[in-house]
Amino acid sequence: MSNTSIQSKLLPGESDDCVMVNQPTMDAHKLWIHCNRCYELYARKKFKLFLLACHHVSCEKCVKVCVGRTPSDALIYQCPICRKEVRGREVGNNMPSGIKMLFHPEPWSLHNDFIETFQESNSRHIAKFKERQEKLVAKLAKDIEMTKAICQKRYIEMKHLTVERRKAFLRQRQIKVALANRKNEQSLMAMKKKEELRKKQLLAASCSYKSGSQKSKSSQRNQRSRSASPGLSTSKGSAKRKVTVFMHLSNHSFDL
Repeated sequence: MSNTSIQSKLLPGESDDCVMVNQPTMDAHKLWIHCNRCYELYARKKFKLFLLACHHVSCEKCVKVCVGRTPSDALIYQCPICRKEVRGREVGNNMPSGIKMLFHPEPWSLHNDFIETFQESNSRHIAKFKERQEKLVAKLAKDIEMTKAICQKRYIEMKHLTVERRKAFLRQRQIKVALANRKNEQSLMAMKKKEELRKKQLLAASCSYKSGSQKSKSSQRNQRSRSASPGLSTSKGSAKRKVTVFMHLSNHSFDL
């Protein structure tokens, strides 16, 4: 089955990385073929893989090509695993049959221990990588759950703080209104006190004016009464006085 037929079965939202999952079981024997350094899978068909003479598999990203002695020589590669300069072949149908047998889908039927050992070692290698990735995913899942719980806790705290902030805002507004009312009451009381003081001053001024007018009227009456009866006043004055001695003026005489 070709890649085009596999991609035609993909859903609209799926990516090319899902091709390996949706492949039929007949391609399952290719899943162990991977780069021994970056774990790039051969089934994804993204990069070329090379089988080196040191029996390590490497992709074109990780392997380093060294020039041969002559242009006609086969290419020499530097293995990224063991750092040896060895020859290699691209993994595919164009490999010689002797080398291609290393990737046989049924190694147990060939009765060749080397092929079975080669595939088992690569399978264990990719299995360990999968285990590490699963542990990493599990750890990330736990971290996500813990982060989610922390975020929920912080969200609840934020909601409580929002409610408290709203209450504080309402309380602040009530205090401002109460202060404004108290200031208005104090200003009204001050105005009332000023008004009462002004009334008292006016009342005192009117009272002083009336008393002054009454005094002036009484003094005028007294003056009138004195001018009307002078003898009476003198007689009253003489009656009040007590004569004790007689005094005679010098150089004056009188007859009895």
